[in-house]
Amino acid sequence: MRSETQRLCVEIASNATTFSIGMGLVDLAEKLINERGSAAVMEKRLMLIKEEAAVLERKNGEMACEVERLSKENAELKRMLAAATKAEEFVEEFGAAFKRKPDGTFHEAVYCPIHHTPASSMEGGVPYFCSDPNCGWSSNITPNTLKSTILKLNPNSLTRILGL
Repeated sequence: MRSETQRLCVEIASNATTFSIGMGLVDLAEKLINERGSAAVMEKRLMLIKEEAAVLERKNGEMACEVERLSKENAELKRMLAAATKAEEFVEEFGAAFKRKPDGTFHEAVYCPIHHTPASSMEGGVPYFCSDPNCGWSSNITPNTLKSTILKLNPNSLTRILGL
């Protein structure tokens, strides 16, 4: 306590010489009290700022964890969507696979339901078969019946709507 008093006295003495002669000792004391009070207020504000910074750092850490979790979830959902899209890319009907176009209709081609590779056929009444010689798959669909089969597949076709 004594050292604090000595320091204040030294401050008063040093500041007294810098003030004009018209300033009294009371004015000088009031100024020092205000300055000391301001320092205390500033110290309290600094402590509040440090507390707020700690809260913000904690929240930032939580948000970084949440971003990482959501990124992993997003990657998993994208993977699942790609797998579902691949599964929906081909539709198996009438013993063969048909490839869906982006608009929901189907390409006018037959695919092997095992390998999803384009099937081959001779013109006319010869059924489609897998182009892999080791597969052995063949269908009842021929080039002559392909268009009517595709019409039955397309979701908006009159044949599909009427169930013909």
